[in-house]
Amino acid sequence: ALALFIDLSGLEPPSVIRDLDYLRAYLEVEERLIQNIPPIIAFITSPFIDYHKANCVFLDICDRLARARAEAACAVIWEKGAS
Repeated sequence: ALALFIDLSGLEPPSVIRDLDYLRAYLEVEERLIQNIPPIIAFITSPFIDYHKANCVFLDICDRLARARAEAACAVIWEKGAS
Protein backbone atom coordinates (compact mmCIF):
# COMPACT_ATOMS: atom_id res chain seq x y z
CA ALA A 1 0.00 0.00 0.00
CA LEU A 2 2.85 2.40 0.70
CA ALA A 3 4.05 1.99 -2.88
CA LEU A 4 0.81 3.56 -4.07
CA PHE A 5 1.93 6.83 -2.50
CA ILE A 6 5.01 6.97 -4.71
CA ASP A 7 3.16 8.46 -7.64
CA LEU A 8 4.77 11.30 -9.56
CA SER A 9 1.45 12.64 -10.78
CA GLY A 10 0.85 14.07 -7.32
CA LEU A 11 -2.66 12.74 -6.83
CA GLU A 12 -3.72 9.74 -4.79
CA PRO A 13 -5.99 7.31 -6.59
CA PRO A 14 -9.49 7.37 -5.06
CA SER A 15 -9.10 3.70 -4.18
CA VAL A 16 -6.17 4.49 -1.86
CA ILE A 17 -8.18 7.12 0.00
CA ARG A 18 -11.14 4.74 0.26
CA ASP A 19 -8.92 1.91 1.54
CA LEU A 20 -7.41 4.18 4.20
CA ASP A 21 -10.91 5.17 5.30
CA TYR A 22 -11.82 1.48 5.57
CA LEU A 23 -8.67 0.81 7.61
CA ARG A 24 -9.47 3.75 9.89
CA ALA A 25 -13.00 2.41 10.50
CA TYR A 26 -11.66 -1.11 11.08
CA LEU A 27 -9.17 0.17 13.64
CA GLU A 28 -11.92 2.04 15.47
CA VAL A 29 -13.91 -1.20 15.78
CA GLU A 30 -10.79 -3.03 16.99
CA GLU A 31 -10.17 -0.30 19.55
CA ARG A 32 -13.68 -0.70 20.96
CA LEU A 33 -13.17 -4.46 21.17
CA ILE A 34 -9.83 -4.07 22.94
CA GLN A 35 -11.34 -1.70 25.48
CA ASN A 36 -13.94 -4.33 26.38
CA ILE A 37 -11.46 -7.16 27.00
CA PRO A 38 -11.62 -8.24 30.65
CA PRO A 39 -8.27 -7.81 32.43
CA ILE A 40 -8.24 -11.48 33.40
CA ILE A 41 -7.80 -12.57 29.75
CA ALA A 42 -5.79 -9.57 28.53
CA PHE A 43 -2.58 -11.63 28.49
CA ILE A 44 -4.14 -14.05 25.99
CA THR A 45 -5.04 -11.25 23.60
CA SER A 46 -1.66 -9.49 23.66
CA PRO A 47 -0.73 -10.68 20.11
CA PHE A 48 -3.99 -9.20 18.81
CA ILE A 49 -3.30 -5.95 20.67
CA ASP A 50 0.23 -5.82 19.20
CA TYR A 51 -1.24 -6.39 15.72
CA HIS A 52 -3.70 -3.56 16.33
CA LYS A 53 -0.93 -1.20 17.43
CA ALA A 54 1.11 -2.09 14.33
CA ASN A 55 -1.88 -1.28 12.13
CA CYS A 56 -2.28 2.07 13.91
CA VAL A 57 1.37 2.88 13.17
CA PHE A 58 0.89 1.83 9.53
CA LEU A 59 -2.14 4.13 9.23
CA ASP A 60 -0.17 6.98 10.82
CA ILE A 61 2.64 6.50 8.28
CA CYS A 62 0.13 6.49 5.41
CA ASP A 63 -1.52 9.66 6.73
CA ARG A 64 1.82 11.42 7.03
CA LEU A 65 2.80 10.38 3.50
CA ALA A 66 -0.54 11.58 2.16
CA ARG A 67 -0.13 14.97 3.86
CA ALA A 68 3.44 15.30 2.57
CA ARG A 69 2.30 14.45 -0.94
CA ALA A 70 -0.66 16.79 -0.73
CA GLU A 71 1.66 19.74 -0.12
CA ALA A 72 3.86 18.72 -3.05
CA ALA A 73 0.84 18.21 -5.29
CA CYS A 74 -0.47 21.68 -4.42
CA ALA A 75 2.91 23.20 -5.28
CA VAL A 76 2.96 21.42 -8.65
CA ILE A 77 -0.60 22.54 -9.42
CA TRP A 78 0.20 26.16 -8.54
CA GLU A 79 3.35 26.07 -10.70
CA LYS A 80 1.42 24.66 -13.66
CA GLY A 81 -1.30 27.27 -13.19
CA ALA A 82 1.23 30.12 -13.17
CA SER A 83 2.80 29.09 -16.47
